[in-house]
Amino acid sequence: MIENIIKREWDFFDKVNNIGGRANCQDNYPTFYIHRKAQFLNFDEQTLQSYLDDLIRYEAIHLNPITLKYAYMMESNDPIHYNEIKDQIPAIDDKTKLIVDELVAIHLEMLKECNQKYPKFASISRDVNASDDNENNTSYETYLRGELYTYSPNTLASYAKMIIHMVHNKINFVLNNRDSCAKEYGYLSIDDAESKI
Repeated sequence: MIENIIKREWDFFDKVNNIGGRANCQDNYPTFYIHRKAQFLNFDEQTLQSYLDDLIRYEAIHLNPITLKYAYMMESNDPIHYNEIKDQIPAIDDKTKLIVDELVAIHLEMLKECNQKYPKFASISRDVNASDDNENNTSYETYLRGELYTYSPNTLASYAKMIIHMVHNKINFVLNNRDSCAKEYGYLSIDDAESKI
């Protein structure tokens, strides 16, 4: 299922039309694959299936969720251009904003814990907070918010349930994601990567 999701995401990603032209990352499938796989390896089956259903639905209605994700991110990293396009993208209702804000807050706490434990790994990762955003820099906070805004209500609910379960069981989703990423790059673990960076 993960391979199917990544293939569909890449097809969407490849078709994104950026304001400044095609981005270099759109021609770097290996890096895209590693980072997306690392994330999805830490999703539960229910959330994976719901997200796959979202992608199939987006394709059926000819709407690109990756384009939407970057458009939503522009509210923070490029507000001038965002104001020019905001009426052309689906509006986010207040309930969804509230759920996403709570999920982002949980992730930022996980990220803080991860960065404190693995400062070298943190040094090669995205900035944490939206306050550091600009046209050439998108924070973890803004990227996550943009992605969650593209989830259907069903997927968002499933994702929230998954994250809450992890919190209750003292599982750090961000740390696990980065551990998976380190392994995809050939390290034994995030600890191994931290010792070699």
